[in-house]
Parts: sequence; structure tokens; C-alpha cells
Amino acid sequence: MSLKSEFKNVFSSGAFKLIDGSERIIGKFGEIEKVGDKYDIYIHSIGERKLSNILNKMPKELCFKRVNGEAWCSIGNKQIICDAGLVIGIRKRKVISEEQKKKIVENLNKYRKGDLN
Repeated sequence: MSLKSEFKNVFSSGAFKLIDGSERIIGKFGEIEKVGDKYDIYIHSIGERKLSNILNKMPKELCFKRVNGEAWCSIGNKQIICDAGLVIGIRKRKVISEEQKKKIVENLNKYRKGDLN
């Protein structure tokens, strides 16, 4: 399965990118890539203090290797990946409520009839 099909209900569609022939989920501070049956989490080059703050917010099951403002780990649990993705700045998928859907449909119907007010 591709990353997009596994996490399409969790992360925004704009977060999925194809880089160097591999599909990745890109966030503000890091990225997630599927390698075999496991997922690699890589945190980009940032300051040591910021990195420490991010790693403190990560789920305790993750064991990161740190070198000069970068960190990475591998894990197979999808739920932990979802939690970690939000910490490294990957956007969540927006959920539209039933009330919002009704308003959108009403506005579309008004627009189709020509009543823009």
C-alpha cells in the first residue's frame, strides 16, 4: 500500500509528495517515508533546542537517533506515526461538519439560481 492510501484520512492531501522516486509525507519540521514494512521518521536540520522540544512531545515509544540538530527513527505502528506526524508539523485533514455541508449546498443552489445575495 502507498502512504497516501494508508494515511489519506489523517493527513492533508498537500502533505504527500513524491521525492527521488519515493512517496513521503512532508511536514514543517520533518518527513515520513515508508521503507519495507516500517516507517522512517526524519526530523530536518533545526536547532538543538527546537529539536529537544519536538522530541519531548513525541510518543515515548519512539527511540530517535540524534546527530547535530537532526534526528531519525524507524517504527511500524501506524497510530504512533499519526501522533508523531502532527508533532513534526504535518497538516491534518480538514473535516467538514454536517452543518457546514448544508450551508455549502445552500450557497451552491442559490448561485445556480442566480440569487447571489
